[in-house]
Amino acid sequence: MSAQSTSLAFQACHAVTARWEGGWSNHAADPGGKTMYGITEKVWLAWNKAKGNSKPKPIRQITRAEAEEIYYHDYWLAARCNTLAAGVDMFTYDSSVNSGVSRARKWLLASVGGTDIETIKKMAAKRTSFLRALANFAVFGKGWINRVTDVEAQSIKRSLAESKVSSSTANAALKGEAEKAAGKAASATRNAQATAGGTFAGGGGVTAVNADQADLIANWVLGGLLAAGAIVLAFFIVRSIVQKSRAKSLQEQAA
Repeated sequence: MSAQSTSLAFQACHAVTARWEGGWSNHAADPGGKTMYGITEKVWLAWNKAKGNSKPKPIRQITRAEAEEIYYHDYWLAARCNTLAAGVDMFTYDSSVNSGVSRARKWLLASVGGTDIETIKKMAAKRTSFLRALANFAVFGKGWINRVTDVEAQSIKRSLAESKVSSSTANAALKGEAEKAAGKAASATRNAQATAGGTFAGGGGVTAVNADQADLIANWVLGGLLAAGAIVLAFFIVRSIVQKSRAKSLQEQAA
């Protein structure tokens, strides 16, 4: 644990992830089952077995320190986040916790080649695409999108901070990214408006899809209430929601 306590990078990155993982959870639609501080019962039992403890306490009784020790060894070090550039380490770590170490490393290796910020953005896009294809996206999708965009924005901010640019330059960069995302959201909404007519279940047709309707329509999309011909509409609606969330998260970090 001495290495953990001196790893400022881990502490900075884990603080972001920990806020999203929360405390106790046992959601029926979550395949992880019983979870405390983001640590599943399966992981807790495996951790204790490796230590030779055959009678561990119930998962709900673990402490934050115990959870943090598992995070440090099984995710931070396992994903080799300690070798990564600032910002890239944060996004890779949160991806490892949320979607598995091997998958996070796969996204990382497929995203390198540009600047650290470009790597973060590419990883975020790959992670979002993966989550959107999951069967339980209809239940957890909005929360997942908000998590990915928040961690992406905070990772970009961390990268800018470590590059030693001034705070005004960093804020301007974040605002610029937010404006790009807002533009993409507006474009997706316009495309949804152009696609909407005659695509809804029942064939009634819709002449406009505005930003205020996006969340409601997303529920229809994710819940399978649209006709088969609405696949293109669904793509634009979800894209609009993702980019709106990115714009919001980036703007919050600029502020």
